[in-house]
Amino acid sequence: MEPIPAPPIDLISLAPVLVLSVFGIMVLVTDLFIGKDKSALVFISLTGLLMAVISSFAKYNLPVYSFNGAYVVDHLSIFFTMIFCISSALAIMVSVDFNKREGIKIGEYYSLILFCTVGMILLASSTDMIMIFLGIEVVSISLYILAGIQRNNIKSNEAA
Repeated sequence: MEPIPAPPIDLISLAPVLVLSVFGIMVLVTDLFIGKDKSALVFISLTGLLMAVISSFAKYNLPVYSFNGAYVVDHLSIFFTMIFCISSALAIMVSVDFNKREGIKIGEYYSLILFCTVGMILLASSTDMIMIFLGIEVVSISLYILAGIQRNNIKSNEAA
């Protein structure tokens, strides 16, 4: 009886997802240890998004398949990775003043945006139903929490 072979996993093709996940956790941990000035969290979040865009160009021989073809990196997924990271960076830059004015907990807000971007990249790169479901779940949970992040606002509570 032969053992079942493990599927090939190309970690370089997963680099944007891994980078954004690490930076999302880094934003949460940094939020615990810094004082009142939370401007470093914006810088860390934007740096993570920039690193994800740069790491999406790490593979030159496209397409690259990983997880037995469930995750693919091709020109279309790189294009959508760039679109998602740029739109998330714009959302972070636009919301800096709004977060200060409304008193939103900043660390959770920026990390949820990064995790939502991870889910969108998973959706753009998936070719399997399980990966599509995983991407939809990551996006929907992050957006659900972002919709209800203002606990004192009635509209925010109704949205969540």
